[in-house]
Amino acid sequence: MKASNAKIQFLIRVPGSTSNLGPGFDVLGLAVDLHLEVRVETSAERANVLLFKGVGSDVLAQEGSNLILRVARHVARAEKVVLPPLRLTIHNEIPLARGLGSSAAAILAGISLVELFSRRRFAPDRIMKHAMKFESHPDNLAACLMGGLTAARLDPPRSAYFFPLTIDRRLKVVLAVPGFPVSTVKARRVLPRRYLREDVVTNLQNAVLLTHVLSKVPGHPSRGLFADRIHQPYRAALVPGLQEALSLPALRGLVGVFLSGSGPTLAALATENFRIIGHALQNCFSKHGLSSTIAVLNVDRKGRSIKRLA
Repeated sequence: MKASNAKIQFLIRVPGSTSNLGPGFDVLGLAVDLHLEVRVETSAERANVLLFKGVGSDVLAQEGSNLILRVARHVARAEKVVLPPLRLTIHNEIPLARGLGSSAAAILAGISLVELFSRRRFAPDRIMKHAMKFESHPDNLAACLMGGLTAARLDPPRSAYFFPLTIDRRLKVVLAVPGFPVSTVKARRVLPRRYLREDVVTNLQNAVLLTHVLSKVPGHPSRGLFADRIHQPYRAALVPGLQEALSLPALRGLVGVFLSGSGPTLAALATENFRIIGHALQNCFSKHGLSSTIAVLNVDRKGRSIKRLA
């Protein structure tokens, strides 16, 4: 739509996400019920005005170039869309640099800004092509965009093929979010350049079977399908408590434990007994003298949304 002198208000809402789910490295993503919300108003000012609320607002306000605006400007140039001066109220619930898709959510919010002031809505493939210029792996992006459980692969040079998967509605995501960050760049540097064939085959087997199990969680134990040999063993040095979490004994309702994205958040999927499972994850950090916060989240099944406000 075209910008005008009248005040226009929209709300962009993008979920956070967890990814990998153990063996699905750079493939599996799962949207969770934490959100980045951007209230968009056209502004009478000549410059953009940004207001920050919620998690990490002090950090976001100090950044010289906000990621949402940086993405919006880049995509606007590519799409030949003129953005008017904007007043953005950014309310964030997603912990920063904790493996919960905060950057993916910001990227999609920036692309959404351009959609609002273009004459058309972008197809998911087009959105992903723009997004991949800012994030080189599509797992979090696909989940944030579509909601639910997704599988994605890099489609060179800078696009992605992605697809929604079914996930059992009984499942909730249990998190232990520590007070320290781990950058994605640092978490990728610790990974080896080459892997043993048996390690790759094991991950492929587990990832494929896991997607089937998550569509309808069986009564028999399936925690072994969360086993990973590609990234978690190498990232354990960056996340004290990860080894203990992956070795947790069987608990009622616990389906599986994994490192959320590149970490350092510890995550579990469960069908019941959520607070006890959360405290078990929290104790893995406590053994190393580290504090953490427990969260029990629903799966976000809507993905990114844009609505006009009255």
